[in-house]
Amino acid sequence: MIPITVMLVDDEPLALENVYEMVAWEANGFEIVAKAGNGRMALRLFDKHRPQIVITDISMPQMDGLELGRAIHRQSPETQLVYLTAYRDFDYARQALELKAASYLLKHEISRNRLLEHLLELRRTIQGQAHLRESAVRTLIGDYLRGKSVLRIEEADSPLTRELTERLRVSLALLLFEINPVVHLDGGKSTVQTADERLWERLSREVRDNLNTVRTIEVLPTDGGGYAVLLSVNAPNSMLLMQYRLQQIARIFQKGIAEATGFAPSILMEPCSSKEQLPELFGAMTEAYDYSLFLPASSLFMLTQVPTGKSDSRAFLPDLMEASDFRSLLGFLKTTGAELAKEYGVEGNKPLGGNARDIAAALRRMQEERAEEKRLRSSFSRWVLKAMDYVGEHYGDSDLSLESVAESLQISAIHLRTTFKKETGQSLLDYTTEFRMEIAKRLLKSGELKIYEVSEKVGYKTSQYFSQVFKKVTGSHPKDFIGREGEG
Repeated sequence: MIPITVMLVDDEPLALENVYEMVAWEANGFEIVAKAGNGRMALRLFDKHRPQIVITDISMPQMDGLELGRAIHRQSPETQLVYLTAYRDFDYARQALELKAASYLLKHEISRNRLLEHLLELRRTIQGQAHLRESAVRTLIGDYLRGKSVLRIEEADSPLTRELTERLRVSLALLLFEINPVVHLDGGKSTVQTADERLWERLSREVRDNLNTVRTIEVLPTDGGGYAVLLSVNAPNSMLLMQYRLQQIARIFQKGIAEATGFAPSILMEPCSSKEQLPELFGAMTEAYDYSLFLPASSLFMLTQVPTGKSDSRAFLPDLMEASDFRSLLGFLKTTGAELAKEYGVEGNKPLGGNARDIAAALRRMQEERAEEKRLRSSFSRWVLKAMDYVGEHYGDSDLSLESVAESLQISAIHLRTTFKKETGQSLLDYTTEFRMEIAKRLLKSGELKIYEVSEKVGYKTSQYFSQVFKKVTGSHPKDFIGREGEG
């Protein structure tokens, strides 16, 4: 835990030492960074150390505690001031309380426990303010990266924008990654985003502990479901050294994410020459990250390694794969995904895989399954094919039966039963049940519907009976399939 910094001010050396000895500072999460014997000295030390808490006597020569407090608050309004005073200084105490973020303690009533209790309360206040400030700065940085902030940040006069300007003043670099990305048939993509802020805090701390050249680290969720890591670093002497440092940082993040999620992401890295180029660099990296589809798992790569240019998105898939053309691969899916989904009889958001090889294999399997289905259908009579098509269109009808299918085809139920069994080797009822279960598995895996909603969609009046049939056919309970999207 980072200690809260404190400065003690009193013109009486014994009183100063008494306050110092009264609290076990380090053991309780505090650090005394300065001690001053008068107000002017205290102001100089404040400029140097910027303590978060200032404990000061009020009655001092040259510059009293109130004047000191006003000067400190002009520079740093969030600094907490604690005034030590006697009864005769009560009017001074009243003036002290008019200052924001100020409190006072009576000297003759002060004790070890009372002072510590007051300090711990101030620590909670400071930590809460720090959390809110950090969240606000992170939002500003995110907006700036996305190009949403049209304000020239160096011209904005507020504590937040001043802090943002300070963070962006040194050498900068960006990392970009996605956790467990999966490309879908329609060209969309799903990823995992963790809600555990402690993971990013732990990894940021580990980076700073191992690399003292890193000044600040901001981990920001991106609109596409990934993460950007903005680094401010002390500029190295060469680009090669900068790339080596980025690799060190990326490997720390990779290892920590793998331990937390079971997935080590590929990470795109690139230094940035100035804060003005950040929005453009962020946009280029966001577009280029999909090149990782063609790289080995858990790769580290620079933006300069990503091929430029774009092929015709209507090009044949093997050509796109061979050329590692990630832009046209996704363009191909976005252009033809809906058509393929209709042809293969699957949902448009069907997951294909997290890399080009898996995507190609999934498309090949669907193509082969469709070809096999066509081959099988070619061996069936028109009555059997019409019955199958009718089931495919009306599987959600709870009254679907052999008789209702036969009636719609205008043939006898006996003829349909005999013909269907002879040509397919199974009854129409068994075929309907298997068809419904395949649809149910797909709906359950998506995780978007509850079990009773799925049962209604596939033609069952009660979820209890649906669950019994589902387990009989698949060997598993419906709840075991919920949210398993991406599995075969």
